[in-house]
Amino acid sequence: MEALPPEQQYPALLTDVYNNGAKKQNIQETEDRAVFVRTLRFKSRDGYDFPLTPIRRLPYYRAAGELLWMLRGDTTLAGLHDYGVRWWDNYATPEIQARYNLPEGDLGRVYGAQIRRFNAGSSESIDQLLVVQQSLKEHPEWRRHLITLWNPLDATHVYYAPCLTELKFFSAGNKLSLAVTQRSADVPGGVPFDTFEMGLFLLMMAQATHLQADELVHILEDTHIYNEQLTQVETLMTREIRPLPRVQLQPSTVEFTDIRQFLDLKPEEIFTVENYNPHPTLRIPVSSR
Repeated sequence: MEALPPEQQYPALLTDVYNNGAKKQNIQETEDRAVFVRTLRFKSRDGYDFPLTPIRRLPYYRAAGELLWMLRGDTTLAGLHDYGVRWWDNYATPEIQARYNLPEGDLGRVYGAQIRRFNAGSSESIDQLLVVQQSLKEHPEWRRHLITLWNPLDATHVYYAPCLTELKFFSAGNKLSLAVTQRSADVPGGVPFDTFEMGLFLLMMAQATHLQADELVHILEDTHIYNEQLTQVETLMTREIRPLPRVQLQPSTVEFTDIRQFLDLKPEEIFTVENYNPHPTLRIPVSSR
């Protein structure tokens, strides 16, 4: 996939999994088609060819809101609703919260908790976001610029265990790249959102550390299409390939020196999107865990 031009990679991934995926059962007790380990790679060109797929219209400001929610350390539905995000609602029903002994409207130790309060409840919790930002500023040559989202102690105590498991920054010269590892990749449903959000995260971290965003590498491990998504995937596969848009940070962020300066802004105050010419919205059933 990564050898293809950027606008062709995601459509090719859909076709690959549809045609070559092994049929298997999953945790939802339904069937899917899955392949193991695929990679998407996007080279930054001043915001051009940004990984916001036009194969179907994505609500990119709401997707950015989900990213901000994670980076703020929030784990509540109310925090998501502030950004108009409703796609987590089914993961915090009264039945689920009773099963996991969670307060009403709380998703447990999901992304936000791991990023900002890793190992909370132990003798020392870690704000991984700030640790990585500081290490990039003070020791850019290090190989430790890593955020881990998978804590085995927490993964069995939440209904929705993190699909993204590792975020690894790489600094060389004045350039910053990000490799994202995803253990569970719902290709038609979640992957377009995940790739876009991580591309935006790279822009924000590069700005906060006064580096230049370079490459986003998205490593997909269990890469699948659910059977209930096949009809929609067949529709997507008929759509013409269109150029990727340009995404840039707002000029008002140019002097930011701390990624936390982004976190109280509205998504539209953070970035702009140009030349986005998507195909129509297509609702995709999502059941990934």
